[in-house]
Amino acid sequence: MFVELDPIISIYIKDKFTFEMQNEIRHSFTLFDSFGIEAYDHPFLGLLPLQMVQDPNEMNANFMALLNDQLDYILTVHGIELIDQTDIVYKNKILQGLLDYTFALPEFREVIINFLDDNSLTIEEKLAITVSNFSDISYESLLPVIKSVDPSLIDKIYNLINNEDELLTSNPKSLLIYKKFKLFLKDLYPKINFTLADSIVLSSFPLGLHISDYLPFCHNLLFKFEDSVLALNMFSLYVISENFLKNDFINVYNFFETYYSNHEKHIDMRETFLSLVNLFNSYLNGDNNE
Repeated sequence: MFVELDPIISIYIKDKFTFEMQNEIRHSFTLFDSFGIEAYDHPFLGLLPLQMVQDPNEMNANFMALLNDQLDYILTVHGIELIDQTDIVYKNKILQGLLDYTFALPEFREVIINFLDDNSLTIEEKLAITVSNFSDISYESLLPVIKSVDPSLIDKIYNLINNEDELLTSNPKSLLIYKKFKLFLKDLYPKINFTLADSIVLSSFPLGLHISDYLPFCHNLLFKFEDSVLALNMFSLYVISENFLKNDFINVYNFFETYYSNHEKHIDMRETFLSLVNLFNSYLNGDNNE
């Protein structure tokens, strides 16, 4: 399921691109949303009014240049550099792979760990193997477009997949709750694939700590989210904390409000946060009753 686009952008891509390319563009916009890129559609909305005076081919090229710039930014943040002129299909697949490997089933996890442990493989080969295991693009076609990869990214993937015992040492229930939260998002909020809870896990923080232990890491990141997903990201931190296990959501929200008391929409965010508490608890109760 793709993110809903502004009608101006939606009409433009439907008119100017093939059906296959429309899907790739919509996938890219969905990834911008999933990775928390703020106001990602604004540059496009600033560009499109020029179509009345600009050559159509030049306009399409400028549109795609903007799209590639934002994809490249996310890739760079994660330490990935691709060769020049890499098609957005590959960029989309790689970024989607960075989201999807957190859903790795045991059989896939074992295969990936074996490859990540193989010292005969380069860092680039390891990323290509990881992504190809979670997409319909082959390792052979993906590898040539990967120019370089920051080794720390592979370390983060390895730690998340392999070191579950280490994550469990803080509180055995918290990892299970985190996994159920990921499924909850996939079922009810399919366009949102990445939250601050994922950032915590990717950074090898233990799960099940007090909420105050996560805020120093996430404080600046929280302010970068759009209002529509801010409450959800606040809630994601609550879910992985010990406070969730104690049903301590009122104190947690009051804790968040020390950061957002001056935010013009803090009342709306409070209502959304409390609604998420009820929705997720109902989800867990339904899961337990099956």
